[in-house]
Amino acid sequence: MLINLSKFTEKLTKRGLSPRTIDAYDWGLMEFEKWLGKRGVTKLTVVDMNGYIDHLETRFKSAKSRNLAIAGVKRYLQFLLDTGVMTNDISRSLRPFKVKTKPKSLSPEEWQSVLDESLKNDISKTWVLLIMRYSGLRISECLSLECKKITFKD
Repeated sequence: MLINLSKFTEKLTKRGLSPRTIDAYDWGLMEFEKWLGKRGVTKLTVVDMNGYIDHLETRFKSAKSRNLAIAGVKRYLQFLLDTGVMTNDISRSLRPFKVKTKPKSLSPEEWQSVLDESLKNDISKTWVLLIMRYSGLRISECLSLECKKITFKD
């Protein structure tokens, strides 16, 4: 069961956090309270918090959702520590999950604009761009190519 929740929300409001941020923290704390059950929040250990992280991994597929839940809980635990309700800082054991993002590619219009600009300036840069575009090589891979190692046979 969570304690001093209204004081926590009041402090967030006084600090000028937006209502949406406070709502997000409240959502994370509701998830935490469901997991917590009848255990007292002041008796939690780092091992318990690792269990909570495991719970989040099974409950939410998205790293963003897991991080949102963690943010509210971490701030709440820090509040309890600051107000003297808790004596051990277990909030440090809550680390955000890595959010996997896919690299963004250029739209056909953006690609054409880059190509046109390179053709105006330096043809060698145009070749580098074309090789990267159609081979999938990264810049470092493309620049490390050696002409003598390239074969044009099937």
